[in-house]
Amino acid sequence: MTMDTTTAAAVVREFFTAGYVDHDYDRVMDLVAQGYVDHSPVGARSNADAVGILRIVEGMFGFIHSCRKIEERTLASHSLAAEHVSNVSGA
Repeated sequence: MTMDTTTAAAVVREFFTAGYVDHDYDRVMDLVAQGYVDHSPVGARSNADAVGILRIVEGMFGFIHSCRKIEERTLASHSLAAEHVSNVSGA
């Protein structure tokens, strides 16, 4: 099966969103082709291996998700502070 570049890019985006953002490993399994061959040094031999590797990587770098949440909260609080100053000063 072949797909156009736009469709392929959408599948890749969905794979990373499902795996690293939503932690929806069932969806990841749906996205990885049955004949998937991983040529990396770790070398997943099956879809289940690929999801297992994804979980390991997430565990190693899961702190990135926590840092992103802290950054989002910080930006939100700065936005609220800026809005408050703007309202108080009448700008």
